[in-house]
Amino acid sequence: MRINIVLSPENKGWIIEKFGKRLAENLKKSGHEVFFGAEILTHVDVTHFLSYNFVEQSYGYRTAMVTHIDDVLKIRHLKTLLEKDIVDKLVCMSKSTVEHLAKNGLPRESLTYVLPAVDDLPPRRHIRIGLSGRIYKDGRKNELWLRDLAKGMTLENFEFHIFGSGWDEVTKWLISSKAKVKTYVETNDYSADHALILENLPHLDYWMYLGFDEGSMGSLDAALAGVPLIVTPQGFHLDLMFTKNLWVESSSELLQIMSNLSSEKPNNLDYRYWTWERYCEDHLNIWNNREPEREFFNYPKADLAPKSMLRKVGFRRILSYLGRTPVGLFLRRIIRG
Repeated sequence: MRINIVLSPENKGWIIEKFGKRLAENLKKSGHEVFFGAEILTHVDVTHFLSYNFVEQSYGYRTAMVTHIDDVLKIRHLKTLLEKDIVDKLVCMSKSTVEHLAKNGLPRESLTYVLPAVDDLPPRRHIRIGLSGRIYKDGRKNELWLRDLAKGMTLENFEFHIFGSGWDEVTKWLISSKAKVKTYVETNDYSADHALILENLPHLDYWMYLGFDEGSMGSLDAALAGVPLIVTPQGFHLDLMFTKNLWVESSSELLQIMSNLSSEKPNNLDYRYWTWERYCEDHLNIWNNREPEREFFNYPKADLAPKSMLRKVGFRRILSYLGRTPVGLFLRRIIRG
């Protein structure tokens, strides 16, 4: 397939140019002949404009990327592109925008969307859990529950911050199950050790204490700092009322709690989806008159049609609208020389 990706000089150097470059790179990897620049080319199968603002009469199957539709003049311009047969399909960046445009009178069959992608997959944020205290030979801290936890599930979504002494074996168990572990070894300066815990509390998601010995002072600090607890329901723990507290009385209950937290992780997204390879594949599906595969998205979504995304139209927005018309585009080319 011969594909012409059109980038207006006015968008050069912006993130929209990166979108075009990544699309071109992956199309070439897929064996397609790709042209990338400002020229309108004949004898191509597809012409894809990286901005709906600078769309001209072109050749092949004609699409345009749609972003920042926030006033009625931009919507009117999109309608004009379709009514005058200047583009075949508008490619939005989300289903929400598709719904918004359809509610404002654009034909749904002429709308589609491709979700964005990222260059480098960022490191995933772990669920951070704090623990403190000393480990004793009699096992009074129920640290063996953590050994059972490490054997019962992968802990790759968790980061444990352990304050105290005697936790070496626990650390090995957790790391063996792919958890990240940061240890803060107890010193002879109690005040400094306590200050270190207080310093780290705002960065934790949960505080954990598994012993049955009246209550944990670390849990008290955490609760007062607003950190939810995973603790035993005994002693003054019961007086630390917090709706997000998770009560644990056995090894099996701990495993269930941690399994639930891992599956409910806020950024538990499939990394395989948010890539430029998928972005390229979605465009190829559209150009072959197919909708992109979206079975991956099986979770509940927010309202897909906001009440209003439109801002008031002022003088500068009117000028911008006129700049998108054929006369405006012609004048832009003259000015650019």
